[in-house]
Amino acid sequence: MNWAGKEISVVGLGKSNLALARYLVRKGAAVTARDQKSAEELGTAFRELAALGARFCLGPGYLDELTDADAIFLTPGMRKNLPQIEAARREGIPILSEINLFFELCRAPIIGIT
Repeated sequence: MNWAGKEISVVGLGKSNLALARYLVRKGAAVTARDQKSAEELGTAFRELAALGARFCLGPGYLDELTDADAIFLTPGMRKNLPQIEAARREGIPILSEINLFFELCRAPIIGIT
């Protein structure tokens, strides 16, 4: 997918989504980083993404206006049935994860072992 100019929400700023947000910014996406934590609690993650030009929606209302995105990437442990996420899904907004992007970009065969 061509991410240039797309409005992308990255929900949850843990280690995996931090790398994802950096990647999307490098590909030209307008990234809104969303997390329940404050800028102070996010610390270096906040500063790094701010320096890259990401926008933020932090604190209790971090899922507000989620339907303004062209695509939404959720952190792996996030509940997928929250009302705001369900509303975005009903609007036809793709709900993705970092692993979805990896599968799309990986040219090698992928083998899963459980």
